[in-house]
Amino acid sequence: MIPIALILLAIVILFCVAVVVSNPVAVTLSVFGLEIPLQTPAVFFTGAATMLVTIVALWLLRVGVRRERARRKELKTLKKAAKADAKATAATSTAATGSTASGSTASGSTASGSSAARPPVDSGPVVPQQSATGQAGIPPAGARQTGDGPTTTAADREALLAEVDDATRDDPPR
Repeated sequence: MIPIALILLAIVILFCVAVVVSNPVAVTLSVFGLEIPLQTPAVFFTGAATMLVTIVALWLLRVGVRRERARRKELKTLKKAAKADAKATAATSTAATGSTASGSTASGSTASGSSAARPPVDSGPVVPQQSATGQAGIPPAGARQTGDGPTTTAADREALLAEVDDATRDDPPR
């Protein structure tokens, strides 16, 4: 690849030198009704500069589109995770308050058909508790240990996402 690139660069340089040396003709260029007298090499290099600016603009456009697409995908993933976490938190808190309000226990859930009381996937750490017989057991389904550390609500997570979105925005705020 490198030798091919060097050969192409040498050809371009030779071509540019040939244009400058072999074309001393003056040309009149008309732009928006304004006539500009130029030498042929100046017209050639103006076209080359225009092509270079076009290539840089297309490259910047490509980089910007890729960056924006990645940012939207990450934001979408974060919002989906926040909603799923909010639903899991709501379901866990509903299950915990519903089981205490209705008076059901872990033995009540085993009587309803499940053979083992398993905590939900997002139930937090499982801490052994004393059962009625005085032995350590697994807490009832949906029970959540409190005071484990800082917790965030769905609204807090959405506010954090909005703050990150504002901080990573490329254009200035209006």
